[in-house]
Amino acid sequence: MSTAPPVGLPSAMARVVAIGAQEGASPNELDRLTEIAGVLDRKGFRADQECMSVVLAALRHLGKPYLLVQEFDESGIDCSTLTSQSHWEGAAIGIPFLAENQRVALSGSPVESLSAAMPGDVLIRYPNMAESIDGESNHVALLVGWDRNEDPWVLESALDIGVRLVPGLPFGARGGIRRFLLHPMDVFETPAAAAALRIAPLVPKLGRFGARQHDVQTDARYEHCGVDVYCGTEVEIVAPFPGRVSFEDLQYEDTELIRITATDGSAFVEFGHLDVANSCRSHGEIQRGHVVGVVRPPASTSRVEYPALRGDSSHVHFAYATHSSLAYGNIQADDWIYHNPLYACKIGQLGLPLHHQA
Repeated sequence: MSTAPPVGLPSAMARVVAIGAQEGASPNELDRLTEIAGVLDRKGFRADQECMSVVLAALRHLGKPYLLVQEFDESGIDCSTLTSQSHWEGAAIGIPFLAENQRVALSGSPVESLSAAMPGDVLIRYPNMAESIDGESNHVALLVGWDRNEDPWVLESALDIGVRLVPGLPFGARGGIRRFLLHPMDVFETPAAAAALRIAPLVPKLGRFGARQHDVQTDARYEHCGVDVYCGTEVEIVAPFPGRVSFEDLQYEDTELIRITATDGSAFVEFGHLDVANSCRSHGEIQRGHVVGVVRPPASTSRVEYPALRGDSSHVHFAYATHSSLAYGNIQADDWIYHNPLYACKIGQLGLPLHHQA
């Protein structure tokens, strides 16, 4: 099937239809996506807005079978991974992995009705677990847009149909609607934003900010205060700002954390799983853009079991902290507050430290 959008389709939303065609939309779905794209264009939505970036990321899974797995798998996807993966890849925003947790998450703002919803919002089917089919799991879908009659359409992944475009009203949202986007109508078109979103697919679910990483020796769960970027080995990591360099052992991962504290003491970044550059280790200070080290494979003695991305578990641990609460994730640790570093890079608050992607 050709990926070229039909002649006359509003150019701002052409990508909606192009991705649908590329990912295996049925003829009826392709016709519906064309209709939805026209309505979105008329309403003033743009393909590069944060909300539409999430929708486009979700549409890349159209036609895949339903697959329930802990870690994301390109061969299939379940309903809550569809919504969480599209938020991460489309906007560098982490949301809970489980459907019921998406319903109750404090990071999601409640939307009072479907008439007030916008593309990228998450619809939750059941108001509680007692009313769900199995009593153990909820069900979610992602709002794509509206047809010419103003009826909503959603993307859902269900056991019997896989990932399909379906009417939003029959889906039902008795469990409510949640908006996890911070700036849904904003456009992020800077090179920094593009670079951060190129990095997002290199971070597996269990490597994201706030994920609960499992210590296989003690069975403890550690809240992940950064992101693990699976960029492969020998990638240079550079300092995003000038500062003082210090080192700390992270025992349960058997790695050395390299901390760079900004000269004014307002923030720091941390990196793990690096072969540290001699100049970084010996000088005690580093300038912006200077090499901190290169990525190496994680230690075989680490007590954390890392997922493999394309057969390789080599990654850099990347964390960012300030003294202030910010909108895009907060984990308190002593006098510091950790944040989602990839979103900080996306909005230009922090420079991306991966040299080949900056």
